[in-house]
Formats: sequence, structure tokens, C-alpha cells
Amino acid sequence: TRDLSIACTNIAAQALLTLRVQAEQSNGDIIQSNNPDIGFKIADQNNRVLTPNNANSFIPFVNQNPTNLTIKAWPVSSTN
Repeated sequence: TRDLSIACTNIAAQALLTLRVQAEQSNGDIIQSNNPDIGFKIADQNNRVLTPNNANSFIPFVNQNPTNLTIKAWPVSSTN
């Protein structure tokens, strides 16, 4: 679990923004590591898993300069 402090400049205070996950290698909701057997999942503070490279999978937040978000990540087997 990690807390992120996000400060957005040149944008209006209280603007509605989103945080998404982008990954070069992914499979469904798993981000593939450089080890072919191990990947990672990332979720919001309510354990909703984010799907990498999916525009409909995001954490919404309001720009408050800074905004504090909590994310969770854990390793998973990518080969079962």
C-alpha cells in the first residue's frame, strides 16, 4: 500500500481528474514483470483492481494541490 501525493499545475483547482495505469506488457488486469512467471495487480484504496491500458479503468480524484491517493499493489502468478 502506498500513498501518492499528486500536484497538478496549470489546471484549475477542483478540476475532476483521473489516474490510469499504462503498461508495455499486460494480460487482463495483470502487469507483467521482467520475470515471465510473475506479474502485479494495482488497485485503489477500495481494492478495485485497475486494468492496464484500459481507458474505462481509473481512479477519479479532484485536483486539490496536492491530492492524496492510496494505491495497493501485489505480486501474482502470471503462469498459474
